Amino acid sequence: MEALIGLGYTNAEAQAAIAKIPQDQAMTLEQQVTYALRSFSQR
Repeated sequence: MEALIGLGYTNAEAQAAIAKIPQDQAMTLEQQVTYALRSFSQR
């Protein structure tokens, strides 16, 4: 979440993006951030 906030997203936006990350997959931090950033572009 800190990475997204550091990029200028609000706490609420970061939390919403993190909530969309699938929990059943083993993802690295980089993959999680990439997934979260892609969720922003789907708006």
